Amino acid sequence: MKRLTLGILIAYSLFLLVMTHLPIGQLPPTQTSDKLLHFCAYGVQGLLVSFCLIAYRPIRWRNLIYCFLGLCLFAGIDELTQGLVARFPEWLDWCADIAGISAGLAVAAVLQIVNKSWSI
Repeated sequence: MKRLTLGILIAYSLFLLVMTHLPIGQLPPTQTSDKLLHFCAYGVQGLLVSFCLIAYRPIRWRNLIYCFLGLCLFAGIDELTQGLVARFPEWLDWCADIAGISAGLAVAAVLQIVNKSWSI
């Protein structure tokens, strides 16, 4: 189970990098806000990191904070490097990424709290 969750996280992160670096003309048209897409994409990444945390060790606040900071750095580098492929890096996109990361990791925190309350 551990390897599966880690493999899915790595595959999704690579997929995310590819999709965020495709030229705009190669992306399928959507009727959704760009910011909502960023929120959802990084929310899924936050969830996948949460599942990896659950699989490898009990979730502690310190681990969540490290994961949050690492994912924010990943999202920031992803956003900045989009300028290299004729895309436009935006601060608001990065803010949407951070909001999604927060939501995804919050799910893990809530699951941990609920799990502890059920086991008492």
